[in-house]
Amino acid sequence: FSHALPIENLCQDQQTFPFEDGECYLPTSSEPCVEGEWAIVTNSMLTCEKIPCGPAEVLVGGECRNMFDPAACPAVGERMFVDKHGLGVCDCDDGWGRWEDGRCYQEFTRGFCDQNRIIRVGIKQECSATTQDGNHKPCIFPFFLSHQLHTACVVDSWPEPLSEEAEEAPWCPTLVDESKIVVEDNWGLCEEKCPIETHENQIVFDNDFRSDTNIL
Repeated sequence: FSHALPIENLCQDQQTFPFEDGECYLPTSSEPCVEGEWAIVTNSMLTCEKIPCGPAEVLVGGECRNMFDPAACPAVGERMFVDKHGLGVCDCDDGWGRWEDGRCYQEFTRGFCDQNRIIRVGIKQECSATTQDGNHKPCIFPFFLSHQLHTACVVDSWPEPLSEEAEEAPWCPTLVDESKIVVEDNWGLCEEKCPIETHENQIVFDNDFRSDTNIL
């Protein structure tokens, strides 16, 4: 006999996997399977299998369990998820992140951080900006602007007026000082892939507060 070797995932969207029809689909979706089946990953390929459990249930250790049963994932900040193989796994809930000690910590709390630091989850993202001289430089996050901490590109308070072509374009700093305040003329217009701040969960500090962030 021979061991089956993993097949390289050639799908452009790395969250999807190839099916035998040559198309790429999301794991645990009903497409491209028939009613009562879902697509799960086996050896880096999707295969259609019968859905083993009822609604809001997931297979754990060969048994179907309620995904929202607190006893299924008793650790603080965890809940049950379905992995790409169709099995239940405990992982950090939305708005939480796992640290090096294996525990989940909630975003915007001090958690394991030193004094005057907060936890941010999932903001480690490559992002560049086009500067006034046409160069491309990495955005610097987080940064302070008008006593507010920003962790993504912003769409107001531009360092100087924009042209009509660039009106309301998001921007970010490309250099900040020790207090995380934008250094004059060191900013640019964000690329399309950059995160844009929506002002949800924005943190406002008083004039004397300076902070750093730990990234999960």
